[in-house]
Amino acid sequence: MGLLFVKGQSDLITTVILVGVTIVIGVGFLSFVAPNISRVVGESNMKAVLYEEQSNIVVYKEFENATQLCIGLLRIAPGTTVYSIAILDENLNSIINTSHTNLVYFPPNPQPVATSRITPPKKVYYIAGGDYYPIPHEISVVYIPQNLTSNYIGKGRPLLLCIRKNSIPGDQMARIFILVSLNNNLYEVGRVYVSK
Repeated sequence: MGLLFVKGQSDLITTVILVGVTIVIGVGFLSFVAPNISRVVGESNMKAVLYEEQSNIVVYKEFENATQLCIGLLRIAPGTTVYSIAILDENLNSIINTSHTNLVYFPPNPQPVATSRITPPKKVYYIAGGDYYPIPHEISVVYIPQNLTSNYIGKGRPLLLCIRKNSIPGDQMARIFILVSLNNNLYEVGRVYVSK
């Protein structure tokens, strides 16, 4: 009779050990997989927001002559997105810098009202082949004033943005990137090309 009691205890101890090992393996696996799952979900949500922004903004050439190019920004669905622009050459180098703030203006006011700031490397992303890639060096970004964004783009009315072409050096082709801010980075949602 004493032998059966010991055998019953060994089955119970074996079961407890197996359950404990399973729990430890499960917790270890969960701690390994959870950060990756949240990263993938976060990237998926970010891409969804960016695709929505891309589909909501219309960027078009309103007017172009030898001295200026005016583009229109129109948001299809009203919203509160803040936009900025970067004017880059073919090698993704800034054509503007903080001293060239007169390059961009918003009619009917010919005076510049936008601010330009240097953005650190890998904080601005552009689209190539359907994916986003970081610009590997610092660039200058012009921020569209909040009052213009809310009074025009945010209410579904077009905002006119003009670039003085004489500020573009040489005979370069320039790319005007329309950017939105997301997770402390800037992402391209539209692009227009301009040559002198």
